[in-house]
Amino acid sequence: MKFQMKIFIIKSKLAGLMWRSVALTLFTGTLVIAFTFSAEAVTFDFLNGTVTEFPNAISMTNGAVTATATAYQVEFSESSSTIYGPFTTGDGDIFEEQVFGKCVRGFCDTGLGLGSWQNLGQTDTDRGTSISAPGFDNTSMPSSSNPLPSVQFALFRFSTPVDLSQVIVDGVSSFKRGIWVAAGNSAPDLSTDFLSAFAGYTVLNSPNAPIGNPRIHLFDTVLNVTYIAIGTPTPESVGDIGPFLTGDRTQFYFNELNVTPVPSACEGDIHPLGGDGDVDGSDLAVFAADFERTDCP
Repeated sequence: MKFQMKIFIIKSKLAGLMWRSVALTLFTGTLVIAFTFSAEAVTFDFLNGTVTEFPNAISMTNGAVTATATAYQVEFSESSSTIYGPFTTGDGDIFEEQVFGKCVRGFCDTGLGLGSWQNLGQTDTDRGTSISAPGFDNTSMPSSSNPLPSVQFALFRFSTPVDLSQVIVDGVSSFKRGIWVAAGNSAPDLSTDFLSAFAGYTVLNSPNAPIGNPRIHLFDTVLNVTYIAIGTPTPESVGDIGPFLTGDRTQFYFNELNVTPVPSACEGDIHPLGGDGDVDGSDLAVFAADFERTDCP
């Protein structure tokens, strides 16, 4: 008795997917091969890549994953803390040059930087002269009027859950480049104090990593998250603030973030990259578009 064997292969054309297992099922006259996909790493290159600017945010897309970044400053008094932001990607009140983005105060050959010369009510407005080169910092500039101790951070929101593997920062000055990372799956409440804003988040610290120049910070436990905040250490004058890194003068640009999209738990959820949480017509459309093709590379 002869069987006519037909092979159905679900193949995703979306960049960044690779198969990691194969399941074979034999029905009468039909062999069905189902692939389980895992995702490859995605690099957000803020130094060399192209970003889209919104009034208070920077966005970059790689494949089917989009990262949207906003910038903030935290100031500490004796008994409380206040979060200011998001800062504009346009011109500031003090310097008529970009506040947050890739061309802060005319420095256009760097990654993402921040110069807090937009007046949002904060005491430290980066009003120095030669030392006011833009960058995320925890250093009060001397011409600010009695500034409170502060830290600055960027909040990255991803269009699909990701695992974080690497953060690359570069120097603005001779200051250090240690960072903290806070990661979670719900938007932080930035209208409250610093510790309360990141309650429930996973917080990891990476001091002034001596791996190359620029500095490369490696992570392997920031998994399956959609929000990642990355900031400068709290100043030593403030002391320990919960689990967050404390350190001396720090200043840096964001050059790169390396993440891996987390595949959907549904094996049939093949569209878009990482899955959209259901199996529906969009997944069938991916399959139907390539059905019975014989010219696949």
